Amino acid sequence: MERAPRKLKILMMLYFLSGLIWISGWTCHLVAHGPQGDFFDFYSTGFSVRDGYSPYDNNMAKDIRTWDYSSFANSGFLLPPLTARLFVPFTYFRYARAKLIWTLLIFSCIVASIAAATYVVWLDIFLFPMFAVLGTAFWFYPTVSQIEAANIDGITFFVITMGFFLACRFKENWAHCALGACLAVATFLKLDTLLFMPGIFLTRWRPTLVGFLLGVAVLFGSSLALDGISVNQDYFMHRLGRIFQSEELGSENQSLSSREIQIYSRAWPDSINTIDGVIYDDSGLMDQNSNGSGTREMASRLHISRLLIMIFTPLLLWALTFFFARGTSPDFLDPTLTFYYFGILITLFCAPFTWMIRLFWVIALLPWVLKNMLSLSDKRLKFYFTICVICIEMIGIPVPYFYGSGIYYPLFLFLLTAFIWKILTSSGSKRWPA
Repeated sequence: MERAPRKLKILMMLYFLSGLIWISGWTCHLVAHGPQGDFFDFYSTGFSVRDGYSPYDNNMAKDIRTWDYSSFANSGFLLPPLTARLFVPFTYFRYARAKLIWTLLIFSCIVASIAAATYVVWLDIFLFPMFAVLGTAFWFYPTVSQIEAANIDGITFFVITMGFFLACRFKENWAHCALGACLAVATFLKLDTLLFMPGIFLTRWRPTLVGFLLGVAVLFGSSLALDGISVNQDYFMHRLGRIFQSEELGSENQSLSSREIQIYSRAWPDSINTIDGVIYDDSGLMDQNSNGSGTREMASRLHISRLLIMIFTPLLLWALTFFFARGTSPDFLDPTLTFYYFGILITLFCAPFTWMIRLFWVIALLPWVLKNMLSLSDKRLKFYFTICVICIEMIGIPVPYFYGSGIYYPLFLFLLTAFIWKILTSSGSKRWPA
């Protein structure tokens, strides 16, 4: 690949700077005026853990600081007990300062992840392609919505990407073991990272599997030591079923009466938009909650058990990925990158609670897609890569007409996956994996 001409470099820099100005402005506005609701749930959970309460119960009668505005007997916290402890340090700051620190952490993780994903593809000439990809990420609507919600997806994305960066960069057993450990950490941040596991078995990378199992053992042992058996048993045996069915909501018999909420909420000053004396505007952007999960949409439309379709679909997609990728030349697409890209696509498509705010993960594919679109001479492959770029861009464009439609984002995720499958079947003759 030849180095970019001077004019193209200038255009990439302008594109990057315009995106940086746009997302910086939105970030400053959101930090100053937006409640960033997902982090507020985490912040309230931190107080529950700090005070010795269950992070999965609505504890507003005991301490109003633990209330995340849930109108059910359960709280809105969904993550494992060990993850809840990550938010205890934030409770020693006022909310405005805590969410500033958290937002900067998310933003830094997204930038570092995209830089790493670009480097492993472009290597010594990665700088200006990185500016182009970062510019796209900054203009990407799901990225802005991720920052608005202040969810943990940015940090999960960082942990996963750093694991694959090490495995691609060093290609030794210890690096693949580190990849497995990173996937274990990411699983404790977001349980649906387990959807990467079929890929580990299909690639037969023993160091990755060993690293994953060791990581899970260490983290689960730490959770048992810090939180005890009863809390972990309660989460994995009882709470997960409710979370899987209704996410942060509860059943009707778990609803609190409006009178209970009114009584307890009086202890909170002014209104539910006032936190630590600061009034936040919760109007937000156009939309955060458009569905991105293909399995959720399929279960709804086909009236099939969500659990059944969530187990069957990722296994089928991983099997198809292995079938399509087994003839790919490693020079065309490194096996580790194949695992990374399809792990992202399959997780986004199959996880039961993929929302639009998480779809910025697909930006990780853009460096490889752009490089091949610009460098390959085969017109057919160029066309396929161009379609992939269009799919990625369509995922990043806010389309109000489709808000409330559960099919829009899963459709483009599947089309992106299908065209990469098609590219892999046309790209080489060597077996993958070795």
